[in-house]
Formats: sequence, structure tokens, C-alpha cells
Amino acid sequence: MGYEFYIEEGVFIPRSVTEELVEIAIDLVRNLGLSL
Repeated sequence: MGYEFYIEEGVFIPRSVTEELVEIAIDLVRNLGLSL
């Protein structure tokens, strides 16, 4: 079971928002005790 994250050209997400989402995702994974 894996998750794929990708951003295509033309999909505009501010960098700060992207970084925040990545940090949240990493925190969730760590809190659930899963390994990346």
C-alpha cells in the first residue's frame, strides 16, 4: 500500500503550502508508526 504524490506543470500550489503538506504527511506517518 503506497501513496504517490506528484505535482504537474500547470497545477499551481505555493511552495510554502506544499512544504507544509509534506511536513504534515511525514508527521502523520511517524505518529502512526509506519516507515517511509
